[in-house]
Amino acid sequence: MKNNVLIYHSCPFAFFGKLQYKSLAMFAYDGTRSYTVLDAYRSGRLDEACALSGFERLCLGLYSGQWDDPCVKGMRHGDFMEKINGFIDVGEFSDLVLLNGPTNGREPLESEFWGAYVKWKASGGAPISETGITGDMMFHEYILLFALVEIMAKGGGVVHNIWEDPLQHKLDYIKGAKVKHYYFHKLRPGPGPGYYAQDGKGHLVDYSPSQQFYYCTDIRNNNPATRIAPKTRDFVFYMTDTIKERTTRPQIIDNMLRFADNKKTKGDKALFKYSTVRDSHKKRSSKRINYNEYLGLIKSASLTLIIPSYDTACFSLRRFFEAATSGCLPLILGTCNYKAGFNFDKEMIGIVENHLLVTMDDLKNLGDAIEKTKNQTTMLLDKIMRTKYMKKYHDPLFYKRYMDKMFGNYDAGAVVTKNMNQ
Repeated sequence: MKNNVLIYHSCPFAFFGKLQYKSLAMFAYDGTRSYTVLDAYRSGRLDEACALSGFERLCLGLYSGQWDDPCVKGMRHGDFMEKINGFIDVGEFSDLVLLNGPTNGREPLESEFWGAYVKWKASGGAPISETGITGDMMFHEYILLFALVEIMAKGGGVVHNIWEDPLQHKLDYIKGAKVKHYYFHKLRPGPGPGYYAQDGKGHLVDYSPSQQFYYCTDIRNNNPATRIAPKTRDFVFYMTDTIKERTTRPQIIDNMLRFADNKKTKGDKALFKYSTVRDSHKKRSSKRINYNEYLGLIKSASLTLIIPSYDTACFSLRRFFEAATSGCLPLILGTCNYKAGFNFDKEMIGIVENHLLVTMDDLKNLGDAIEKTKNQTTMLLDKIMRTKYMKKYHDPLFYKRYMDKMFGNYDAGAVVTKNMNQ
C-alpha cells in the first residue's frame, strides 16, 4: 500500500475531459510514488492522459457516457461493488486523488445523491432504477465516487479532493473518510488551509499548484517556446452563462454585445463569444466551444478578459495561466477576487491594479481599453514573468517539494465539516 496512489479523473463534461493530462501532469513529474489512473468509461476517455503520463490505467468500463445508460439502470449495488473490487482491493492504495469531478449546479444536489446511494445500498438487491434518479449521468459519477471513498475509508487511506470548481463534490460526510480539500489558490493570507463555506457547512481548503504545472513547467509535452502563436486579433474572450442566479453574467454580455461573434464581425480585431441558457440572450449565443478551440482563440489574441468565477470567492486562475503562458495578456474585471487568486502576493497585486484592472463601464467601451493596453502587452507579460510569483511556478523543484508535503502524514485537523449556524 505504501506510496501507491490512485487517480480518478472523472471528466463528466466535455470541457473537463479535454483537461485530461493538463490536470494530472504534476503527478507524472513525481518519481517517488507509484500512480494508477482509474477510467470508468467504456470509450477510453483517458487514453491521452495515460499515454502522456505513462501511468498504468485501470479501465472499469462501467459507463457509456449516455445520460440514460441502460447498462446502469438495472445495476444492483452488490454487482456494482463486485465490479469495482475486481480492480481495487481495500488497502491497496495509500492515497486517492480526485480530479475534475461532478459540479453541483445547486448546492443540495450532492446530499440528494448521497441519500439515493444509501437507499440503493440498503435495498437488499434492488436495481439502481429504484433510486428515482437513475438517468442522471452525474449520479452515475457520484455513486462511483461514494464507493471509492468508502473503500479508502476501510483501508485507512487519504482522499485528496482537488477542486477544479468550488461547486464540486465534498464527500467529507462519509463515515471514516479522511478527505483533504485543495484549490488552486489560497482562500486567506498566511500559511495553512483557508475556510470555504457552502450549504451551511464549512470546509478547510488547502492550496495546490497542480493546475499551474502544465502551463509553466511540463517541458516534455508542452514546451512553452512552441506555444506563442502569431497574433491575428487584439482581443478574444469566451464565457458561459449557465446558472441563471448569477445575474452579473448577462450584464457582462450586454456590455460587450457589439463584439459578439456573428458574420459581420469575422474581420474585426476584437471577438467575443458566449454561451447562455437565458432565452433573452440566445440570439447571438454560440454553441459551447471545446477547450482546445478555446486555447486556439487565446493564442491568436494579444488580450483577453478574466471575469469572476461562478463562485465569486474564487479566482479563475486557469484563465490567467493559460493566457499569460500563451503570450496573451489577461485584463481582469475589478470584481474578481484577484488578491486571493495570486495568493495575496503584493508584487502581482500591484501589477494587476496598476495595469490590468477594468470596470463594468470599461466593458461598454471595450475598444478604448484595448487601445490603451494592446501596445504594452509584450512589456507587461515580461514584467509578469519576471515576478517571484511566476518564477516559482516555473521551477520543477517547487512541485516536487509540494508533493512530498501533500502525501506526508495525514493531519486530522485538515478535515472539518461544521454547521455554520452552531
